[in-house]
Amino acid sequence: MVMGGGARGLAVGNGEACAIAYAREGARVAVVDYNPEFAEATCALIAKEGGEAIAIRADCTKSAEVLAAVERVMEQYGRIDILLNNIGGGSLAGDVVEISEEDWDREFDLNLRTAFLGMKHVIPIMEAQGSGTITNITSVMSSRLLQRAQRGEGYVNMAYVSAKAALDALTRAVALYEAGKGIRVNGIRLGYLKTPPIVHIVENAGVDEEIKAQYYAGRAKSVPMGAQGDAWNTAGAAVFLASDEASYITGVILAVDGGLEIAAPA
Repeated sequence: MVMGGGARGLAVGNGEACAIAYAREGARVAVVDYNPEFAEATCALIAKEGGEAIAIRADCTKSAEVLAAVERVMEQYGRIDILLNNIGGGSLAGDVVEISEEDWDREFDLNLRTAFLGMKHVIPIMEAQGSGTITNITSVMSSRLLQRAQRGEGYVNMAYVSAKAALDALTRAVALYEAGKGIRVNGIRLGYLKTPPIVHIVENAGVDEEIKAQYYAGRAKSVPMGAQGDAWNTAGAAVFLASDEASYITGVILAVDGGLEIAAPA
């Protein structure tokens, strides 16, 4: 079950890539997205490769809609072995003085509440099965405030940073609580990836191609491995964490960032 897995068109998104990668390994996938057209597009890509997937529309900030999505998956497949909580996002909201209470609440809803609700409604099913794996998508920003020169940005979104840090803590806490029940819970902490949100910002910035190229080059230069990643890097980590090869791994926040986190100043 992939929450936030719809195809966005501008580039391959994390949820989309993970859904496709799970299907390639033989999983039957449920793609849950606020926009049903996005979810259906991902399912179409999976079907084109011979996989099986269903699209479910849900506002995953709302408990009743998440529960209904979970019930739909159980009705279709009878079990849930993998949950990927991928919903999230940031804005131009700044520090605690500048940000409005509404923006603060919205960022926590997107980045923390959605994962909380996904786990809340799926874990009882996994406990009854005696097995399951959960992966929460987080960010290097949960542990590092990168300097403006490195980020190429003139703000620090404290709501986003705080929500992702809370998600890291929640991931470890749930992992500990569920460790004796056959359920593994891990996180993937992402660095600079060329995914739809970034491409959307760049393409709508009203700047010429040279400036866009400089922006991308600046991001790549700040990464020790010398390049931005993409959603397939996320998908590789997600498939691994859900696999039998990771059967002794829980409570880990795996950085997929080309070394960005270890290079960035605190």
